[in-house]
Amino acid sequence: MSELSRVTRDCYNLNPHVDVMQMEDELVSNSRTRRGSAKLSEGVFRTFMDIAKTQNILEVGANDGRHTKLFLSETSCDIHAFEPNVHSAPFFSPIQDDPRLNLNLFGLSNQTRLLQLNIPVSIDGRSLKRVNGVTSFETLKRHDVHFEKTVAMVTTGSEYLETKFESSVPEFALWLDVEGHAVEALEGFGPHLSQASICMCEVEYPSNLYPIGPYGDVFSADRAIRILESHGQKVIYRDFQNAGQGNIISINRKYLHLKDKALSAADEFIQAVSTRFNRYAENSV
Repeated sequence: MSELSRVTRDCYNLNPHVDVMQMEDELVSNSRTRRGSAKLSEGVFRTFMDIAKTQNILEVGANDGRHTKLFLSETSCDIHAFEPNVHSAPFFSPIQDDPRLNLNLFGLSNQTRLLQLNIPVSIDGRSLKRVNGVTSFETLKRHDVHFEKTVAMVTTGSEYLETKFESSVPEFALWLDVEGHAVEALEGFGPHLSQASICMCEVEYPSNLYPIGPYGDVFSADRAIRILESHGQKVIYRDFQNAGQGNIISINRKYLHLKDKALSAADEFIQAVSTRFNRYAENSV
């Protein structure tokens, strides 16, 4: 059983007879369910932030600043936004002077170095804007994609935190949306990952999105889950954002007493999925 299947069963209270891959395929194929489940991920994150009172959010992969602006308007947190795509800079102009915004025009990975940044400019003959939500240090595994290739600086989460806060690194919330590069970004936090109160992390699983990576298991979902769990995190929710791609949400085990409150935004969806697919499995036995 994959790590993603294991945490899926746990999050949705599935019995052993449920085929998780079949469940994923069915939920992703329904656009309303797919989009709705991803929206709920944001709700779980925001609900947790309301009750845990974490004062720093690290938003890794800030894209066009939409979530950055929401974090600034809906929380009292200091926002540390990371976005290496130079075309994104104008989107942050209206908020660049906010004293709670720490805008970093570089990315996070597992080393400090220069990396090739791939900006898709067309997919299947359809032109894309230079800020499109699928820019990555990885390369989409499709033949119909054309890229603008540039170079961007990356450092590690550990280096950033220790430079920013010196010897007193605070607890932080982690929002990680880096299109196939999540494992490297998580690795870069090292022991400081145990100071994350919550992590919302976009991961990939069997699909044609990205090529095989350097890990024993070739998809980032399983590797990311192992890294998070080894640093005191427990996955409490996952969505079905796209075919082969979705978000997992983990919280620090010291906050497990807040789990039910955090999940209140997704309770109805979790119960509906659990009831539906457990019933399917029971009827097929």
